[in-house]
Amino acid sequence: MSHTAEKTSSHALEADALHFSSDLWSSLAVLVGLIGVHYGLAWADASAAFVVAILVFVAGWRLGKRTIDTLIDVAPPGAAAKITAIAARVPGVVGVEQVRARSVGEQTFIDLGVSVSRTLPLDRVSTLKDDVAAAIRKQMPGAEPVVTTEPVALNNETILDRIMVIARNRALAVHHVTVHELRDKLAVSLDLEVDGRLSLQSAHEMADGLEDAITAELGPTVEVETHIEPLQPQDASGREAPSERIKAVAITLSELAAEGRTIRDVHNVRVRETDEGEIVNFHCCVDPQLSVQSVHENVDALERALKTAVALD
Repeated sequence: MSHTAEKTSSHALEADALHFSSDLWSSLAVLVGLIGVHYGLAWADASAAFVVAILVFVAGWRLGKRTIDTLIDVAPPGAAAKITAIAARVPGVVGVEQVRARSVGEQTFIDLGVSVSRTLPLDRVSTLKDDVAAAIRKQMPGAEPVVTTEPVALNNETILDRIMVIARNRALAVHHVTVHELRDKLAVSLDLEVDGRLSLQSAHEMADGLEDAITAELGPTVEVETHIEPLQPQDASGREAPSERIKAVAITLSELAAEGRTIRDVHNVRVRETDEGEIVNFHCCVDPQLSVQSVHENVDALERALKTAVALD
């Protein structure tokens, strides 16, 4: 019965096994005592009673301790260390903060808290939680883990990482973030995208809040400059431009690119007409040895030249 109780993790069977074994040994002690009295050993009766008392005390202590451990959610022996080791090996887990485990039958219910980098996107954090739970289930059959995460700042975070975390926590869209270390301070500049229908006052308040948060994070000597620009509409309607217009834009782009001598083979030109104006997309070829910064500057120059040429038309 003890073997079955251990195999199935059944508290009821364990209690029955303990009760049965204590009855067996108590009966044996009483029998020995009776035999001793029969042969004239007066102390045998008292000794048997003492042994029975010890057996009852041990059985009560074991059963009571197991019951109390279950009620206060004491982890099975070695479970906390094993769970911690499993979770710590999952890529992306910075640390294991809290482990609680309790057994109910063949199942082990686990509450686990892990630390993760605060720079991780939410979808990556969700995947990480699933990875930790899967690793525990694989190595501990019957485990039912519930994983919670705690975002923490790591020592290797860059200033850019810290700024992006601040913007994300405020649900703000920022880009073109630049950081310059001057002699006695940091200079940060960024573009903040807001709904184009907002009033300038409301947009300015959002920018002020972002700048204050960055200052609180990086220190009072930081200099923050924010450029506010309208967020591109998500559901803007449009239509394909006539083929003649697309061809004209493609020719203009090719001519302008030839003047700069960096961009070549402008192709796959697409022109869409919207209520806000035309949207032009195109592909081109450049020297693969050029830096990304150089290519970006040349493409920006080509786009500005196209706007000027279209305006003159």
